Order: sequence, then C-alpha cells, then structure tokens
Amino acid sequence: MSSQQSQQDELSYLYQRRTRTVKPEHQLYQAYDIEEDIERTNVHYEKHPDFFYSFTAGRWHVYSCNMWSAGIAEDDDTAAQEAKLDKMAEMMGLQAGMRILDVGCGWGGPLTYLCQQYQVSGVGLTLSPIQKSAADQRIAEHGVDATVLVCHWKKYQPSEPFDAIYTDEVIVHFHDLVDFFKKAHSMLRPGGMMVNKEVHFNRKSELQNLKRGDAFVNQIYGFTGNYHTLYEELEMVDRAGFYLYQHFQLSRDDYPKTLSRWIDNMYANRERMIEVSDKKTWQDFRKYLRLARMMFFQPGSTVDIIAAKRA
Repeated sequence: MSSQQSQQDELSYLYQRRTRTVKPEHQLYQAYDIEEDIERTNVHYEKHPDFFYSFTAGRWHVYSCNMWSAGIAEDDDTAAQEAKLDKMAEMMGLQAGMRILDVGCGWGGPLTYLCQQYQVSGVGLTLSPIQKSAADQRIAEHGVDATVLVCHWKKYQPSEPFDAIYTDEVIVHFHDLVDFFKKAHSMLRPGGMMVNKEVHFNRKSELQNLKRGDAFVNQIYGFTGNYHTLYEELEMVDRAGFYLYQHFQLSRDDYPKTLSRWIDNMYANRERMIEVSDKKTWQDFRKYLRLARMMFFQPGSTVDIIAAKRA
C-alpha cells in the first residue's frame, strides 16, 4: 500500500469516527473529557468579574433565577437573591456548625452569604481561576469559614463528608448527571442533603432539536447544555440512591423578572462591561438574555428546587 493511500485511509477512518461520535452543535448532550469540559465552560466564565457583577447586581451577584414573589421591591436585587438562598438553606436544613459544598460556586456570593447567615463552613468548586480569585476576595472581606478550589467535580476528593451539597443552575452543564449524583451521595454523611435548583423542560420532545435562539444560548455556554425534564432528574436521583425529600417550584414570574433586571442592568452599565470585555461580547450576552427571557415567557419550562436525602 502506498504512503498516500495509507494517509487517505487514516483520514477516512478519522472522519467516520468523528461523524459517529460528534453530534451537530445545535443538539444538546455533548460529551467531553474533563479538559475539554473545563475549556468549554470557561469560554463563558473567564471574564473580568465586573462584567458579570454589572448585570447580576445586588450584594451577592447571584447568576441564576432569584425569588421576587414574596413582595420584594422590583429593584431590590439583594433581597431577591437572599430570598432564593434562604429557601435553599431551608431545604438543606442548615444549622450552625454544619459543613456544606457548593459545586459551581461562581464568584463566591451564595457560599459567602450562607456561611455568614447560617454560621456554617463551606467549600466551593469552580473551573475558573478568575472566579476563584474574586471568591477568595469576597470570603476574606466577610471573614467567613470557606475555601474555594479550582477543581472539576470528578476530581474532587473531600477530606471529610459534608452535611449538605448544593448547586444552583449548574447541573444543566453536567453530561453524566447520574455519576454526579452518585458522587454527591458518596460525599455526604448519612442523613445529609443534596439540593439542586435547575431549569426543567416540560416535554422531552422540545429538547430533541433546538430552535435557533436556543442553539445560540447553548453556544454562549460553550455547547455544554444538558437540559432534562423534571421526571428525568428525579429518576436519576433515585438511581443514585437518594430519597426524594422535598420539591419546590419557583413562580413562573421569577425568571422573566430576573432576566428583565439583568437586561436593564446591562444597558445601564454598558460602558463598563464593554471596557472589561468588548462590544461583541456585550451584544452577544444581551442577545442571549433576551432570548432566555422569551423562552421563560412560554409555558415550556419550570424552575425547580429538589432536595434529596442520603439514608
């Protein structure tokens, strides 16, 4: 066989292998190894903290749906953030002296608040060195007992078990969700709680082929989308050995209101956000937030908090 023929055969093999294993980018549920998962995740997060602080606002800069339905003033971002975090703390059963793990801790706002408000100690995991630096600064400023690590959840090995593990719109980026739940189960003490807040679609058929707008949002997140129905998540929680303890569904108005606040904040802080990134990044994020708001005005999804208990 000639060298040229050998090269052609190898290229043909690689092409066939790629087309068998790599889905079109507009589809969800892409599987990546740890290194690529980190790289793709940081496409979104490795930006100056002020870029995100400028639109999430409030004291804790929570980058997820907040709770406005308890009579909170429409411009009180901090109160809406704390209302959501208090609900998650309630579902975790937090008491002074407990030890908690925040998987996907971002810039450390929620972890710092929970440690300060409930007198617990905590560990946070992030994939972004920039986020860790910001979280370390926040933790030092508030003097709480918390540590943030740049570490993928698959590689993390705790020195002792936790009383509670929580995520806030993070598990949507985990392809192997059952493995994460099993890992969480192994890191909890007996009777410990796992609490996950996440967006769920109401029908599986809506997740088979994404619309253009949904595909753009997935692209913004490095093609790491792994959305599920609530039924699917509960089934995976069961497979991992947990007992369903509590389910809470946020108001349908909470996410559109959160996103409207972020969009307004992006416009008000446009100059600073462009200064620490660039105009295209600002435009792309504003577009993605508008598309997300449109999605949540439709009846196809819910935002739920699931509390599951280790026996």
